Amino acid sequence: MERLDLLSGTKGKNGKTYWTKVGTAWPSKTGAGYTVYLDFLPMTRTEDGKMMMILAPPRDRGDAPPQRQAASTDMNDDIPF
Repeated sequence: MERLDLLSGTKGKNGKTYWTKVGTAWPSKTGAGYTVYLDFLPMTRTEDGKMMMILAPPRDRGDAPPQRQAASTDMNDDIPF
């Protein structure tokens, strides 16, 4: 088995759960359990006081949600003000 992503879930105002990658996990060399590397420690908790994290297969770049595009900085001088 290869690496897994460690995701932390937070509920948005709309009730949806949003997942943020907070680290990675690798199978231990002994085969029992995982070694977890945290990039940062999430501090958000659920309504009942629990901190929720899951292990998930890494996403391929093709699976990533579309990125926001920056507004164009091209100026069109043909438009009068």
